[in-house]
Amino acid sequence: MNQQIIEGIVLDVDYGYGLKYKDLEHMFLKLEIQQFDGTPCTQLFKCDKVPQILQQFKNQYGPQSSLSNLHHHRLYLLKENGNSVTADAIAMLPPQGDTKFEWIYNNNWD
Repeated sequence: MNQQIIEGIVLDVDYGYGLKYKDLEHMFLKLEIQQFDGTPCTQLFKCDKVPQILQQFKNQYGPQSSLSNLHHHRLYLLKENGNSVTADAIAMLPPQGDTKFEWIYNNNWD
């Protein structure tokens, strides 16, 4: 498998209905990311993954965690297929060994 890890920054955060292909039945978190290789990237996550994202990206200086805190947050993206334009997962830091960070896979294609 050809894995690639790219650093990026969150430019925009949106949460609600109708964010994925006009799906009005399910809520999604949409992250617009600028990858440091120059490529823009959109990541869509079903609402059941939002707590996992908030936990991983919580502010280390306080107990509050919110979607607005994701703005301008640096993160890492995982591309499992080098030919893919869009990354498959995000993490605050690349998971290595036994850490609190793990890849959170998006729901872009399901």
